[in-house]
Amino acid sequence: MHFRIRQGLCSGDLIVPGHSWPIFLYEGSQFDAADPWKGLLRSALLIMGFKHIFIAPSSVDASELDPSTKGGNAEIHGMKKVTKASLVYVATQVRFALSSATFWSRTDRVTDSHNFYMSLLDVLEDCENSAHVQKLLKWWDRKIFPHSRPDAVVIPDEGSPLDRILQLKMQQGLARAAEVGSGQ
Repeated sequence: MHFRIRQGLCSGDLIVPGHSWPIFLYEGSQFDAADPWKGLLRSALLIMGFKHIFIAPSSVDASELDPSTKGGNAEIHGMKKVTKASLVYVATQVRFALSSATFWSRTDRVTDSHNFYMSLLDVLEDCENSAHVQKLLKWWDRKIFPHSRPDAVVIPDEGSPLDRILQLKMQQGLARAAEVGSGQ
C-alpha cells in the first residue's frame, strides 16, 4: 500500500490536496483524532522555519539570540508577536520546501499551496476556535519572542522627557474636561 502511494506521488498520478494537512504540523508528528488541536502548529520543524524566516537563519541552532547579529525580518518590520498569517505562511513555506516542486506558484498542482494556506488560515480565523488560537499564539510568542511583551505598559522614568510629556497631556485633558463640565 505505502509503495503504491509513494509511486503515485512520485509519478504525479496522485496529488495531495491543500486541505490534507501533513503530519509535520503536529508536535512530535503526533495527530490525536480525539483532540485535533493537541499539538497543532507546534512542531519543532515549524519553530525552526519561523526562526529562519523571521529572526535569522543562525537563530535556528541557537537557544538564545545573539544581540550582535543583524536584525531579521521581524526586527526590521517591528514584529513583536506571532500572527495567524505569519504562522500559516511559515507552515506553507516549510510544506513547499519539503515537496518535490521546483518553483513556487499559487496555482501549482504539486503542492496546492494556495488551498493549503487558506484552509489553515480559515481554521485559525474561525471565531469558534478563538480560545484554541489565542492559546496557540501565546505559546508561539513565548517560543519566538521570549523577551518581548507586546502587551506591557511602558512606565517612563520619573522626570524623563517622556514622563513630562505624559504629565502635560494629562493636565491638558483634565483642563478640557473641566471646561466641558463648566459649560465654557
